[in-house]
Amino acid sequence: MKKYLLTLVAAFIAVVSFAQNGLVKQPLSVVEMAPMTNSIKTLDPQSVPAKNLKAPKAKVLGKRAPHRAAISDIGELEGEFIVANNEWGYDATEQQLVPATVSRKGISARIEVTGANTIAIYGIDGNADENTPINATVDIENSTITIPGGQTIWTYEGELVLFMANAEAESVTADLTGTIYEGGFIVIDQVWFEGYLDDGEVSMNGYYKTSVIAPVNGSMEYYSDIEKAEVSQNVLIVQDEETKNVTVWNFHNFVAGEVVDFEMGSDKTFSAAGGEEVVYIDSSLGNIYLFGSPGPGYIGDISGAVVDDIKLVSDVGLGYVNAGYRGWVYPDDKFTIILTDGSQFEIPESEVGELVTPPAGLETKDYPFTATLYVQEVPMPYSATVKVGWDNNDVYFQGLDKDIPDAWVKGTYDAETGIVTVPVTYTGTYNETAHFFAAYGGEDGPDDLELNYSVTDDTFDYGATVMIYKGSTTTSYVYFYNGFFIGTKPTPTTPPTGLVTTDMPFKGNYSTGGDPTEATGTVKVGRDGNDVYVHGLFSAAIPAENEGWIKGSIMELEGEQYVIFPINQYVGNLSNGLSAFLTGYVAPDEEDPESMAKAGNVVFSYNATDNSYTALNAVILTRFKSSLNFTAFYQAGLVIGNTTGIKNIKTQDDENAPLYNLKGLRVNNDYKGIVIKNGKKFVNK
Repeated sequence: MKKYLLTLVAAFIAVVSFAQNGLVKQPLSVVEMAPMTNSIKTLDPQSVPAKNLKAPKAKVLGKRAPHRAAISDIGELEGEFIVANNEWGYDATEQQLVPATVSRKGISARIEVTGANTIAIYGIDGNADENTPINATVDIENSTITIPGGQTIWTYEGELVLFMANAEAESVTADLTGTIYEGGFIVIDQVWFEGYLDDGEVSMNGYYKTSVIAPVNGSMEYYSDIEKAEVSQNVLIVQDEETKNVTVWNFHNFVAGEVVDFEMGSDKTFSAAGGEEVVYIDSSLGNIYLFGSPGPGYIGDISGAVVDDIKLVSDVGLGYVNAGYRGWVYPDDKFTIILTDGSQFEIPESEVGELVTPPAGLETKDYPFTATLYVQEVPMPYSATVKVGWDNNDVYFQGLDKDIPDAWVKGTYDAETGIVTVPVTYTGTYNETAHFFAAYGGEDGPDDLELNYSVTDDTFDYGATVMIYKGSTTTSYVYFYNGFFIGTKPTPTTPPTGLVTTDMPFKGNYSTGGDPTEATGTVKVGRDGNDVYVHGLFSAAIPAENEGWIKGSIMELEGEQYVIFPINQYVGNLSNGLSAFLTGYVAPDEEDPESMAKAGNVVFSYNATDNSYTALNAVILTRFKSSLNFTAFYQAGLVIGNTTGIKNIKTQDDENAPLYNLKGLRVNNDYKGIVIKNGKKFVNK
């Protein structure tokens, strides 16, 4: 008889990394809608690398002049421009004295030629007064400009005067220099800052690592939910000659001069992965990321279509959300980006791969196939029948691409690991779009798919996202599946008919990915002889209609009673369709330095006196069988039953607690070696 007695919370958190090996791509419910603020952007200069905006290598649409180092005439710098500043500031809110860039909505930069070799730059940053220029001298022969330091940027309410200063010089009046590149791009070569005088001392307000002044060749139109009005502003559109991907400078006034990259599809669509780049810094929320918002409560990727060869028209709204999924989401805030210089977008050619052909005479069997299907990030139930055939260790599947049901994919089975590895596979072309079947690989694009095969159940499943990509290396996709399952899906445990249950309180430290926090609630508990049934422990993760019971058995050891809940019980489906299984945490063996934490049974101690159950190890809800890759978990010390007076969920030390060896067997005080007491390991000499 084996019993698992495991280490406490600290060891559980320290040892187990819970790496999300199969990232789940899914719309995320926005749980809190924070109010819009005008606080200055903040960023730790040591934590985030500067964006490299120098010397763009891509083709600037509409600029058809022969290649040259920079410009041939100062007049080429006359006109509408955009300033893209990579801004860093203070962490402390009280030091943020002026509104941020977003307070100056829709104000583009512009350059006026004021002399034979001089220019005036308006809108050098978000706080610059619209009518107050920064003067500079241009050296056409050497492709440089010189900007004298100490020039006024803005006067705030007649009191605070901001000026432009070279952060790399000893004097705030020292010159800044810039380099001019082909097409009229001006890059300021030094770090600079907004300075102001405070009791005679110079202080910094805004701190800029990289600044680029870029020409305009297009416009962006969208509805601003903040301003309750249609907005149009200047943008620069750059298309890469090789990949045809498009970069838009000054994307949306909320982005404050940043650039956004779009991947172009052969089907005249475009997309950008939501949350890939920081577009704004908020003093209270931290890094803000750009997302697509297909509907209220959801955030995902940005997407749309190319219209009339000169427009990028979105089919989702926009969201600005931090890493904790709090921020501003505008499902109706769609946009159109328009080329205004007579040029057109170029569409990449569709990629073609080699189709899989099964061997002649392959015997196949029909299997049910279920998943949650996401088209434009919107979930919907999906079911079909697929054919599966085995040829030694090669496994062939037909019907996994809903648009091309006759297409085959092939995987290779490893009996030792139980994994069927399916490489990135071309399944054909549908509506002039190439389809590639693969696992979601994040920003790296398609990845090989590792299906879990259960010999006992004759099922194939995958605990993360399966994609239909538009190419073998792209991040652009047609649709994707979550809850991918081939075969007869397990059914959750149900209690025996007539089982008498009791509503019992529970209390524990619960987490779905962040730091555990105290959770309380009520579960149903029923006894049928030595069998114990519990329902409702994971209601926060599994919709009520999907959640099953977990079943354990009481066993007695040395006069103590324990309830063992076996590993891999199917608890139900998560809201995105992924399966969820019960797992317990098994600590590494201290006698074996190379041992790793493992998945095992969940163990509760049972106190018959007050009818309470206390978890001796972490109770994990996982997306894979026999895995510690969690969806949610309770730390050791979860209590079901008598929680009155419990101030700390952690198990308490007891001087009279029994001792156990590393095999889980109870030993006496004379035992020599490593023992477990109160869930902690020590050497008994």
